[in-house]
Amino acid sequence: MLLSESLGVTPGQLWKYGVFDSYLGIDSLLHVDPARLRSTRIPELLGGYKRFHHYFASILDMIAAAKPGDALERQAIKKLVFPEIREAALGYAETSDARRGVTLHIAKRLYSTAKTIIDAGIKNPSIFEVAVLFEEDFGADLLSDMTVFMLLEELSAFNKRVAEKLGLQTVTRAVHGKTGTFILSQTNSKRVLLIPNSILADLPLAKDWTEIDAVCEYNESLKKRVNELIQKAWGKRVQRITKPQIKEVPSPSRTLARASQELRQGEG
Repeated sequence: MLLSESLGVTPGQLWKYGVFDSYLGIDSLLHVDPARLRSTRIPELLGGYKRFHHYFASILDMIAAAKPGDALERQAIKKLVFPEIREAALGYAETSDARRGVTLHIAKRLYSTAKTIIDAGIKNPSIFEVAVLFEEDFGADLLSDMTVFMLLEELSAFNKRVAEKLGLQTVTRAVHGKTGTFILSQTNSKRVLLIPNSILADLPLAKDWTEIDAVCEYNESLKKRVNELIQKAWGKRVQRITKPQIKEVPSPSRTLARASQELRQGEG
């Protein structure tokens, strides 16, 4: 059943407000592309691009200052966990809307990789983002889950506005420590998170071996776009790591730290 049908409105009404008219209970083979936040005209998402930048910049600060087992380490790992918002049906599954999001297990691996790189004195933020996206089980679907969870407040405001315009019923619920506003389906009272068309892109899926190259090419392009986005967020933050902090790095890493420092001086 189409979302519009379950809400008791026409597809044209949803289209008027920029809402993606999905099939309920079935993933759409689309994903939220954070790079598209820069060009969206949805009022509630106009600050989404800057929010994405700030979020990852703050993670870099935490990881750079964290010590094994301390509060900063725990906070940084927690900020790398992005639970799936089940109400937004976007992903690979063809028969179910159940996925998993970025789990604690994945977040710990991402943190460990980032901490190792930073402690070695390599402060280039794009390296951290490459490590995130090149994780074996981290792809476009998880990138989408990450962005939806990060922007849940903005998407909730979008849902509220559309609901008011179309006379739809909403419900507010706590979701993994955040508060979200969802639309209630008139047919089964299922909660739905409306997603704007303007931030969606096709999710690559190889149906046979002849399409594998095309999927790989898309994923590489997506990773490059996100790397560039995160690089801008972290470029200035890197300079805030002081020389005394570099000296605290264990001796096996000091050579790399010194080489990185000299490289930066040469580029200055």
